[in-house]
This record gives sequence, structure tokens and C-alpha cells, in this order.
Amino acid sequence: MIVPADNNSIPIGIFIFLIFQSLVIGEKYSSIAEQNLLLSHVATRDTMTNLYKKDYFCKLVNTEIASSENHMHHTMLFIDIDNFKSINDTYGHDFGDEVIIDIAEKILRSLRYQDIACRFGGDEFIGLRYRRFNRNSYHNPKSHNRTNYNK
Repeated sequence: MIVPADNNSIPIGIFIFLIFQSLVIGEKYSSIAEQNLLLSHVATRDTMTNLYKKDYFCKLVNTEIASSENHMHHTMLFIDIDNFKSINDTYGHDFGDEVIIDIAEKILRSLRYQDIACRFGGDEFIGLRYRRFNRNSYHNPKSHNRTNYNK
């Protein structure tokens, strides 16, 4: 383990990965601002789905909940793909990756600009939806189209 000045340990594999990524990035992007932007993306996003990584999502959620106003409501959505192991076992991991990517794309398309989502685990996703409370409006779950992913 490498221990930075703030005493948070970084696994050596992650440290080497970040060094390698910075070298590759340095060849592709000339400005430091572009390199920082790309490194930030790599550090916060899941490479397969482009959703936030679990750690960064938790940081965003904690910050948002700590700073939210009384009239701000949040909806947390947990998604777990049922029997995903059997998909991988039956059709292979490449197909399983395609299923995960497809679901992540559907999640991304359903988000508004202020909502956030992450890949929480292998086949688990979490979304946080922001909603300002308005006493005159009610959410009718029957009004939304539902997609059957069992097809």
C-alpha cells in the first residue's frame, strides 16, 4: 500500500493504473485542463456503463442530502438484475456485459440533468432522483410506461 500524506491508503494496483492512464492521456491530450478532465472522468465513472462509480455516487448523495432544503425530496431507486448469473452462465460474459450496458443506457436516458445514477455492483444500479415538493401535484405511478426487461 502507498500511504499519502493524509494517511488514506491507495491499493498499489489503482496507483499503477492511474500512473498508466496519465501517461496514455498525456499522449492524447495536450493541455493540463483536458488531462484533468479525463482523469476526473476515469476516477468517477464506470468504464463499461459510463454511470458513476459507487464511491463517487455515495459521496454525491451524502453531500446532496446534507445540503438539501426542507422542500427537496429525493427518490432512491435500487435496481438488481434477477438471475443475472444464469444469463452469464447460459449466454456468456460478453452477452451479460451487453445486458448491463443496455440497462445502463436505459437508466441514462431516463435521467433528468439533476438526477444521478451509478453502477453499484456487478448487476446492481442505484438512481437518485430529485423532486421539489409541490402540494398541488401528485405522482401517479400508473402514468409512466413500464418496460418489461424479461423479454
